[in-house]
Amino acid sequence: MNIAAPQFIGWAILIPLLLVMWFLKIRRRKSEVSSVLLWKKALEDQRVKSPFQRLVKNLLLLFQLLCLLFLILGLLRPESGSIIYASRLNVIMLDRSASMSSLEEDGRTRFEIAKEKALDRIEEVDGERAVLISFGENAEVLTPVTTDGSLLARMVNEVSPGSGVTNFEDALELALSVVRQDELIPAAGAGSAGTDGSDGSEELLSNQPDARIFLISDGVVPEWKGDSIEVPVIVDSVGFSSSNVGIIAFAARREFTEEGDLKVLLELKNTGDDPLEGVLRLLGDGEVLKETEPKTLEGKESWILSFETISGPSLQLEARWIPTNSDALALDDSAWLVLENMRKLRVVQVGRPNLLLENALLVIESVELFQIEYDEVDPETLASEFDVAVWDGEVPDELPTGLGHLIFNAVPKQFWKEEPPLVEAPRLVSWKKEDPVLRFSSLAPLDGRILKTFPLPKRPGTSGLVECREGSIISRFSTKNLRGLVVSFDIFESSWPLSPSFPFFVDAALRDLGRLNNGINSGLRSGDLLEIEPGVGIDRLDHKWPSGKITGLSLEDAGFARLRLIDELGVHHFHGLSQRKESAEDEDSNDFQFNMYVPLNLLSLEESRIEPRPDLDLGGAEVDSSISGWGESRREYWRILLALGLICLLGEWAVFHRR
Repeated sequence: MNIAAPQFIGWAILIPLLLVMWFLKIRRRKSEVSSVLLWKKALEDQRVKSPFQRLVKNLLLLFQLLCLLFLILGLLRPESGSIIYASRLNVIMLDRSASMSSLEEDGRTRFEIAKEKALDRIEEVDGERAVLISFGENAEVLTPVTTDGSLLARMVNEVSPGSGVTNFEDALELALSVVRQDELIPAAGAGSAGTDGSDGSEELLSNQPDARIFLISDGVVPEWKGDSIEVPVIVDSVGFSSSNVGIIAFAARREFTEEGDLKVLLELKNTGDDPLEGVLRLLGDGEVLKETEPKTLEGKESWILSFETISGPSLQLEARWIPTNSDALALDDSAWLVLENMRKLRVVQVGRPNLLLENALLVIESVELFQIEYDEVDPETLASEFDVAVWDGEVPDELPTGLGHLIFNAVPKQFWKEEPPLVEAPRLVSWKKEDPVLRFSSLAPLDGRILKTFPLPKRPGTSGLVECREGSIISRFSTKNLRGLVVSFDIFESSWPLSPSFPFFVDAALRDLGRLNNGINSGLRSGDLLEIEPGVGIDRLDHKWPSGKITGLSLEDAGFARLRLIDELGVHHFHGLSQRKESAEDEDSNDFQFNMYVPLNLLSLEESRIEPRPDLDLGGAEVDSSISGWGESRREYWRILLALGLICLLGEWAVFHRR
């Protein structure tokens, strides 16, 4: 037998107070009598002045004492079914993922309903041990294991809904780890000396945990694929609405054109069953760039569309779905991209002077050109200094890794061990027009107009882009850390350099091989780790949130900061300022500014799919009843004691009114 609520033991003070009130009940007054016949009654009254004799055969007092005793015992909540020092552990898991912000028909969000259910569960397990876990993009234990219901309720009220995906597996693993840590329970009689002469050291029992898990969620969680769950899982489902259209994909790419056009790709999906109407709007720095005609999406229908627009040096793009009638979830109605300034490609031209090739490289604005002799090449530092190496007529046996290679009139021995035979005036038979390198290049100047070439056969790790009957005159090669293109003829022995397609080819080849960031920041998802390294001289950053609030962010000693962006979707701006003096005498400073824009998006089909889910069946373990004092089902006696107290109260009332 255990006492679940020993904090109410103080109410036992009412028992002696009741007795004291009975002792002080009789108050005599002096009065004169005219007969000694009353002495007999006075003597009998004197005998019952003793406190103990006053209690004898007093049925009214007996009922009052029993009523008070039963009520106090009921408050103490005695129970059986677990060993001494232990009580059932209740793990309350509260889902705060993005789908929990869905609106229901009564105007409340699912998260508000879930918090009410959590408070009901806390009231239900009052007096037992409990712990609160919230989960969304990550799982977090909000309270220690406690019997303090007010602490649990306060933490539930402080939790806010998130904007990320559901990391359910980690959350359930965390809940099970709390349960498993609770399996080591002090044995009965621990801490006292044993009758067998033992020192009474505390013994620990490790067996079936007396615990249960309450999962409060809308069911938008992945299937559980972990180990079997050894405790009961009680699922409280919330949510009935299903009408929702969400943006599930948002991307952009820079087209290789002289205008620098930007192609924007989007995908929306109606995850419900009912048709929904709305328009899609594309905004740049807050101004409308494109807007579609009203579109009705039928149930489960997807809508894939693209926009072409002019890209500026810096631009914040927002795709916004505007429903004619509001849908249930607003978090997936917007998505963001940030266009950043692209740095120039660092290209090194290796080998003999080649004016035609040099002129083609110089007309490309995005290229910073360097020239070195073949004998001056340092393979170990080439990748750290340059993005692409252009080889003309000569190439090393082992190409340096870590950068791209554009090779003219030479064969890399790593892929083609033997140099193929020369072919004069080859006729072209095919080329890959959709390859990014050839997309904007006309190959007509090459067809039959190359004096001689050595067509390359296909080898492991290679593919042909432009082919003649004997092999490929332009080939691609790649391995894990090595990539490049081979033009297997001398451009001086063709009319290609005189064609406008030649600089287009060189531009596209350098962009493809340089693998530079295309200047499009697609951002992070809520809960992802962001690392910022602003540079020397900056030890603090200002973090401007999409809502406009500004918070400070201190950097670590190594000069960088790590944080997880959560709960607020949109573009986050990080700004820092470093002041560096030009000289000791110069009081004017040269300011260096750091700016970083990071879009935070949802873009999750699972979170956008908010239709009602069937109750989750995660299973549970049967309690092993063979464990003495532990496997028995728990029994609580406070209801019985309360009923007995009410019966005694009725008895006291009946006796009082019969007097």
